[in-house]
Amino acid sequence: MAAEESDKFALELVVEEGGPCSSSGGGGSSASHTSTRARTRADATRSWLQAHDLLNESDESRVGLVTDEVMLLHCGPAGHPERPARLQEILAQLELSGLLSSCARIPSREASTEELMRVHPEKYIDKVMKSDSAVKKKGKAYALPFGPDTYVNEHTPACASLSA
Repeated sequence: MAAEESDKFALELVVEEGGPCSSSGGGGSSASHTSTRARTRADATRSWLQAHDLLNESDESRVGLVTDEVMLLHCGPAGHPERPARLQEILAQLELSGLLSSCARIPSREASTEELMRVHPEKYIDKVMKSDSAVKKKGKAYALPFGPDTYVNEHTPACASLSA
């Protein structure tokens, strides 16, 4: 895909900073708004997909989409790029472009330990699944046990298992 074509599909996220991103607090953003530029790009994408008959909802070769609102509970420091508003905006832009309704929705489920061990060492899996204890020790809404750019909160183990 040419660079100018890939720009059509780029995600644009405008976020208001400062609000809590879950009922348990935790910084991050409280609202997400699709920009005019992103809406225009989504409309152009929808038109292109319709012109090429790629929004056929009954086609057996549909793309599968797995998503779960539980993922919105993974929330950390204000301004961190991995935040609930980012996922909400991705889904909003997929909806605007028509791609969301043309995907086959697949129910989410947590990965088993056996499945996780196919791609991760057991020690790493244990650290992620017990990462909520780092949050409890700190007495904050999130902690950074994996380094300065990877946060965890009380919902991280469930979110990690769902996202696998």
